[in-house]
Amino acid sequence: MAEPRDLAAVTQPPLSAVIKVGGGTGAFVSGEGLLLTNHHVAYGVIQYNTSAKENLIEHGFIAKDRGDERAANPDFRVLVTEGFDKITDEVLEAAKSKTGRPYFNAADAASAGIVAYASVRPDCAATFPRCWAAA
Repeated sequence: MAEPRDLAAVTQPPLSAVIKVGGGTGAFVSGEGLLLTNHHVAYGVIQYNTSAKENLIEHGFIAKDRGDERAANPDFRVLVTEGFDKITDEVLEAAKSKTGRPYFNAADAASAGIVAYASVRPDCAATFPRCWAAA
């Protein structure tokens, strides 16, 4: 039986399969990059692959084999989490002894500064081209 802490490691299976795709989430379901997500998340991809001859929105689609699979539109992005840094202490230190709007502004500025710094760090920028701070 797996230990709960092992199942909660976001950069290890099974959670490493969870991805940000379009405006929602999905999961890798194969080693070749096939992913599974909800219909509303992939709606733009379905539209992209729909034509007057083949209306996938109205009639749906099931690939018969790998060669029949459809590619996503060129601007569709899948973001894979590769790591986390705990920045809570830094953000709270910046907002220490503040309340209300000044507290929010200090925390927000600290988060933005950490993200900006991470995006130019030589050891981070090439490896993690997208960084953001989440509440």
